[in-house]
Amino acid sequence: KKLPCNAAIRYCYKNIYRICVFLGLREGDCLDEELFHRMKNRFSGEEGFIKEEDWQFLYRVTIEAMFSSKIQSQEEKNRAIAIYSDFAKRMYNRQSRKKRFIFRYIKKFW
Repeated sequence: KKLPCNAAIRYCYKNIYRICVFLGLREGDCLDEELFHRMKNRFSGEEGFIKEEDWQFLYRVTIEAMFSSKIQSQEEKNRAIAIYSDFAKRMYNRQSRKKRFIFRYIKKFW
């Protein structure tokens, strides 16, 4: 299903948050800056997690998509989708068989 740019960006960020919670991050307001920093610190850098600059980009465009009248560009949408897709695939591949089933068919992250 094709979503408008702003909706697609919000969808990507929300699902990254949901994956982080599934993997043990304490729940909270997904747009809260403190929670954003906890996600970024736990799922950045090594082992193919989201890069620092991608976290910053994703948070910025998500906030803009939520609270600004600016329509995000197709390039921003595509980058957000790529970040989300890559993260979801990497996290899926790191799970046990049982968690993979939950990840894919119950939570429907990917």
